Amino acid sequence: MVLLYKEYHAPWILDKSPHTGKPKTQTRRLWEKCRVRIGSVHQARTRLFDKTSTFCLQRILNTWPETLREMSEEDAVAEGYPDKKSFLVALFEINRIKTPDLDREIWAVEYEVVKKKCKYCGRKGPSKTLVKGVGFFCNEGCYDRYIEQENIRKGRASR
Repeated sequence: MVLLYKEYHAPWILDKSPHTGKPKTQTRRLWEKCRVRIGSVHQARTRLFDKTSTFCLQRILNTWPETLREMSEEDAVAEGYPDKKSFLVALFEINRIKTPDLDREIWAVEYEVVKKKCKYCGRKGPSKTLVKGVGFFCNEGCYDRYIEQENIRKGRASR
């Protein structure tokens, strides 16, 4: 499963929010039932069907149901916003909610960015590309260079 974010959220997750000076570590989802499991790892993207929009992998640390009324100011900061009111305005806009219901149950998801060592360059950071059976790579370029290097090593140089 992919977790979809607005493009402006990516730097908040990878570095820090301009509103709080801290990384975004939670997300709220309007799911009927929870769609992720604690401990699972998911791609974070800005476009659903575009693998190149993957900006990191996220490990799920915790999930819980809550109403927006129950959400704390601390949770709004963990979402990357300065306060709960700013978060709610953004949530309603992102999800195109015209008549907000603060008593609607939603899912809160707490996560961490997975940091792995790139199999090509060795840099440790947010892994953007996971190739099953091969390993983690910083980006598509590192993956392409790794495959080229492997082909040369095996005597199958690209033409």
